[in-house]
This record gives sequence, C-alpha cells and structure tokens, in this order.
Amino acid sequence: MVLVCDFFVRDREAVSNQICCIRDATNGKIIAATRFLGQKSFVPADRRDRIYVYPPVVYHCRLILWLLLHPCTEIHYFEEEPSRHKRFYFNLFNRPLFISMYRQPDEKYARHLKKYRNVKRVFVEMEDQREFLIRRGIAPSLVEVTPTPINLILPKKITSCQYNPDAPSIGFASWNQKYPDALKNRGLIYLLDLLVLTTKAKLHIALRDSKTRELIREVEKRGISHRVFLHDISTREEVLEMMTGCDFIAYVAQSKVVKSVPNSIIEGLALGKPAIISDMVDFSCEVAENNLGTVVLAGQKPKRFYVQLADYKSMSRSGKKYAANHTRENYVNAIMRGYR
Repeated sequence: MVLVCDFFVRDREAVSNQICCIRDATNGKIIAATRFLGQKSFVPADRRDRIYVYPPVVYHCRLILWLLLHPCTEIHYFEEEPSRHKRFYFNLFNRPLFISMYRQPDEKYARHLKKYRNVKRVFVEMEDQREFLIRRGIAPSLVEVTPTPINLILPKKITSCQYNPDAPSIGFASWNQKYPDALKNRGLIYLLDLLVLTTKAKLHIALRDSKTRELIREVEKRGISHRVFLHDISTREEVLEMMTGCDFIAYVAQSKVVKSVPNSIIEGLALGKPAIISDMVDFSCEVAENNLGTVVLAGQKPKRFYVQLADYKSMSRSGKKYAANHTRENYVNAIMRGYR
C-alpha cells in the first residue's frame, strides 16, 4: 500500500498522524510533499520509517516514478482539496484506489470524485458527508464513515481539574499560520477579546511555529499578558499536558475551515474537556446535538463566557462518552475493513 498526501508534518499535524497509523497497520509507504510547519525533505529518520517527503515539484515526479516502478501497488490518497493532477496520474495507471476525504464535500468535489477510475472506497469523517455523496450519485457501497482518531495516548485514569465557572481555562490547539490573516480567521482574536470580557479566564495556546510577534502585540494591546500562556509544543505528551490543565478546548474559526472534525476537539472531549466551537466548523452540529460544549457564531463579537458547574459536568460526561469510539484502533479497523 502506498499512502499519498499533498503535505506531511511528522508528529505535529493530525492527518499526518492518521496516515502513520495506516502505514503501521499495512506495512506501507508514505509519499508526500512538504508545505508548512518546517517539515524537511529527505530526512534519513523518515526514510528509515518508510516516509518519503519531497519538495512540492519533486513530489509529483517521484509519485509518477513510483507508480511506474510498482505496477501492483494499491493507493490510498488522503485528499485535502480536489486535485486534477492526482486524478490524472491515478486514472492513467488505473490502480485500486482508496480515498480519505476530511472536508465537507460540495458539488464540485462530488463531480471530481466521480471522475476517478477504479475507486474501491471513499472514507469520510461524518455521516452527513456520506449522505451528501450518495445523493450526488456515489454508490452507497463505496462510502464509509471512519471515526476521527485520538492521537494522544490517554492516561488510564483521567483526573478532572477543579472547574471554576468564573475563571475558566481555555485551550487553543489549532495554531496554523499558513492561512491568510490567521490570528483573525483561526479565531485567536475572538478568544483574546473573550478574555477581556471574562476577566479571570486564562488562555493556553499550543504553538506549532515561532511566528508569534503579531500575537504577542495583540495580547499586550489588550492588557492580558498575565492570562495568556504560549506552549512551544513538539511532542504529543506536551499536547496532553496542556489539554489536561484546561477546562475547555476551543476551535473558533471565523472563516470556513477544510477539516470537518478537528482532532484537537475530539481529543479534548476524550479528556472530559467540552468544546468551544464556531459554526464555521462542520462538527459544530455534533457539538450542539450531543451536548458536547458551546457553539459560537462566527462574525459576532464575543460575550462574557460563563458555563455553570452542573452544565459543565454534563458536557464533560457527554464528551467522554462521544469520544469513546474515536480510538486509533477503531480508526485503523474501519480503514482495514474498507480495504477488503
């Protein structure tokens, strides 16, 4: 099995971690491109682990070469955006093709998907995505929902911190500077303004790069430096430590995001941390319907944040129950069933 992705960041990006799960289960190889977060190409340790990451232009050439040299290889393509180039390559070589789609499909994507040849299975993250594709003419037998996996190694006993409704601690783990106007669009400005109104709240931010000058300037401008904590995250253990110390995990994007189900939110739910999520994220519907946290409306100014203790405990219990299905094992098993 060759696992193909248009970007890869080892240990520091959710979809990349998912791909590694499948590589381990299939003894497969990963072919991907560098795009952001400092991922380097041609790293010897990566190659020893069957991970081949190339600069974007070289990536296309190497992928074609690999397909030429390995005529019997099955392909699992993790498709972020519709790619006509990959569709052309995969159709030309006509190998058994599996596609993981982790975005909300639209009409354009459904048309794109139907132009692939020899698709054996399409893996999606949510049931409504499956239903959408079926309504657009994709055979029901081809589309399978897989749980978004928890990449953290959770402790056997999850200890709850003492929740104070007047002084909530909020974790933000979706830092991504590759987006235009990232501070606003990813929701950090919203959270900083929320801290101004919620005068005892604290915000913990998991960083994935060092481009923090503009963020620090916005924090200082609001006079909340003593309540904003930046965590230079490099391991999953450090993510777990930060999340454990928070009451909520926030994903309050102010513009539409590609990822339908944020891994940080699922991992927070597994730890008993309710979500603060915006309606720009498809998973916000699940949060509202299953009492998993609070949904905020993108584009509206924040209000003072307050969740009563009884409501918090109810959300925490609901979150743990919901996330129980989202283990790495369940994810891998669902993918492996789809391969058969």
